[in-house]
Amino acid sequence: MNRKERIITIIKERDKEKEIMRLEALNRRTPASHPEKENVSIDLKKKYSEVNGEKQVDYSLGFLDEQKYLELHNLRLEDDNGFFQIDSLLMSAYFNLDVEVKNWLGTVIFGQNGQVTRRTQDGKEEGFDNPVSQAKTQVYRLQKWLHNHGFPQLPTEYLVDISYPKTIITSSSPNINIPHEVIHNNELLFRIQKFEEKYNKKMLPTKELLTIANALKEAHVPPEIDLLEKYQMSVGDLIRGVFCTECGAVPMDRDRRKWFCQKCKCYSNTAHIPALNDLKLIVGDFITNRQLRYFLKVDSADVIKRIMKKEGYSLIGSRKQSKYRIKLKI
Repeated sequence: MNRKERIITIIKERDKEKEIMRLEALNRRTPASHPEKENVSIDLKKKYSEVNGEKQVDYSLGFLDEQKYLELHNLRLEDDNGFFQIDSLLMSAYFNLDVEVKNWLGTVIFGQNGQVTRRTQDGKEEGFDNPVSQAKTQVYRLQKWLHNHGFPQLPTEYLVDISYPKTIITSSSPNINIPHEVIHNNELLFRIQKFEEKYNKKMLPTKELLTIANALKEAHVPPEIDLLEKYQMSVGDLIRGVFCTECGAVPMDRDRRKWFCQKCKCYSNTAHIPALNDLKLIVGDFITNRQLRYFLKVDSADVIKRIMKKEGYSLIGSRKQSKYRIKLKI
């Protein structure tokens, strides 16, 4: 392959950063006394674990020849049965590989009839759907999706990658085998090399491979989760107001076009920006003046207008239904 034919390795990046930011915002704004506080915190920790596990997998994938593979991560597609998601799809002109990432700590036990149990370090046990069956189903749905969209079929393998090296993988009895598709992450590269030996006939030209990969990327449907609905909360349940940028106290007061903290006596011109970010991440992009007043704990509609004008926002829509479209500012 010459330089003109060189292909970009990662067609679709991982996209869980926004999910983490949304949960961080909700966790920050949920009072410690709220009954859903613990669930929000647990889900946030799980999301951190997922991202850390995916980083381990990405490290292994970094050793692959970038001229051979295209990568699509966190790919969510729709078919006749709803949505299905593939953690990491590796595409080549020879074969495809679905890598399902499991961020399990402790001991993973494979039992009879496909039963899978995880025993945590404190001895608690939790049952899971069989990850091999999950991966096999994802591959079936992917191949059907490609067929229905008129794309050629390539041999497609699947692996279940246990991302943490200290996780113990075992079976409930000596006569039950651990599925061959289940591996520790440090074996991923070598298993891919075995697939390369198995599939040594080129099936597609690079141009057609890119066409398929880009079609998959275009068909990706990001998950739309209403956080407040999920945790059975309302904006009224949240910690409202502007957090002090110096000491973290809430709320700051609006004083002479600045924010003033009663606790540490500091002033800020921009302390509202993180609050606007939180509101966008939790509630959504479009926010009314009334909602802003309620969330920021500001009495005056004119004050909100000045703040939003300063930040470059203008109202969208008719007078009674007008809203601001909030952009994330980091």
